[in-house]
Amino acid sequence: AHAAVLAGILAGVGAAFFAQALNDFTTTIVDEEEDFIAWNVLAGTFSLIWSMAEMLVCVVAALVAAVKMTRICGIMLVPMDKERAMLAGSLARAALELGHP
Repeated sequence: AHAAVLAGILAGVGAAFFAQALNDFTTTIVDEEEDFIAWNVLAGTFSLIWSMAEMLVCVVAALVAAVKMTRICGIMLVPMDKERAMLAGSLARAALELGHP
């Protein structure tokens, strides 16, 4: 539990420093006062890329946790057959909090 808190704190502080570095980098490419729109488009692009990276980490962590749960419960997903594929799909949807199709 303490490791998760520490990882969250480090990720937050690291993200703040990274955001400041990207902000400074954006300023070296485009002057905010001269071209306000281009500066905001560039800053928004960096923000979008960072948000996508965060979502990717969250998705991978959720799927890894689902696979670990199957191992702890002794559920075998390989070799894949129709029943195991349905179970694997259900676990992935539950891990990603998606609805049932």
